[in-house]
Amino acid sequence: MEQETKQIQVERFEPKLEAKLIIKLNKILVAAEKPLTEENALKQDMAVMDPSNVTMVVAKTEEAKRVLARFINVESATKVPELEFNEPNRPCISKYSVLYLQPIIDIFNVFKGGYDSIKISMKADYPIVLENEHLKIILAPRVEND
Repeated sequence: MEQETKQIQVERFEPKLEAKLIIKLNKILVAAEKPLTEENALKQDMAVMDPSNVTMVVAKTEEAKRVLARFINVESATKVPELEFNEPNRPCISKYSVLYLQPIIDIFNVFKGGYDSIKISMKADYPIVLENEHLKIILAPRVEND
């Protein structure tokens, strides 16, 4: 009797898109010394913080988890915060650094639809969340020095 082996079918980005995405992510994230394996990456929620702890990148799909795994150390686990944005039609004044926003926009421009496909959620003195089908990026607001 032949033993049947099951292979897990992993969703992948088109190679050129994946290469561009990795280049853009490298502008805000640091490659892990001991990255997660692809298998472990697919088993869990994936999030990683930039070195300055201002930007968090969260993978929403298998394709994104595969790419983001190279930036997450085996020992480090980042919990994704639950943010509530349920105050429709209220004015919002918060400041976010262009030095952080521009690379984030560049990441989303790699995908089909570019920045036109970004959903933005914000609230006064609260992190801004930019997301598309594959990624969610959370950016802390700029804090004025006292």
